[in-house]
Amino acid sequence: METNDLRFENTVTKLLEQAVICEISSPEDYRYLKDTHYYEQVDAYLYKLGRHLVTTQDNRGFYCAYNELNTSKKRASTLKVFESWVVDLEGVIEWLRLVRSVDKESRPLVAGAALNESELLSAIEESSAYLHQIERIAHKFKRGGKGVGARSKLSAVLQHLVDTGFLKSMGSTGTQFIATAKWSLLYDQLEFIRLYDNVSDDEEGGGEQKGEEQMGLL
Repeated sequence: METNDLRFENTVTKLLEQAVICEISSPEDYRYLKDTHYYEQVDAYLYKLGRHLVTTQDNRGFYCAYNELNTSKKRASTLKVFESWVVDLEGVIEWLRLVRSVDKESRPLVAGAALNESELLSAIEESSAYLHQIERIAHKFKRGGKGVGARSKLSAVLQHLVDTGFLKSMGSTGTQFIATAKWSLLYDQLEFIRLYDNVSDDEEGGGEQKGEEQMGLL
């Protein structure tokens, strides 16, 4: 049986490695942090390292952030993480559009949502627009797959989203996936960017139009 000390160490290590801890990606660590006592212990420890524990706006994930970006090392580290997000951002947003378009109820992809590769493939193969879309996404992720068909492209995209922590593969078939709270963090960051752009553009008289364009991404 794992001790609380080991759970503390494992949880802190994941947070310092920029992981988003949620019920899907790390259920035991997530339950650990849901306990107020352990949450405060982890937060106090991170504070000594110049960081603090943060909860996503939907309360589905935990991650850590710097208290202040007051050194070049901290700024460089934060910039590196941000750049890693930016590299995939266009592909990720287009994936969100595709999944929402395919869903019969047009639901956005959120933490805990289930995806079935066979159902996605069926919808993509029935629409030339969806087929072009999955090809663009695979190209943006630089994960074109070995084949040229929809199945190969979709499998490559899904694997990329698993590798980058957005999805977790479930079951033994490898065709069932569940979205993690990394989507929650993405939405929080997009909202921050939208608000920041609005503030900047308000000073130039163009905030309303820019805000509508940002919201239109999703």
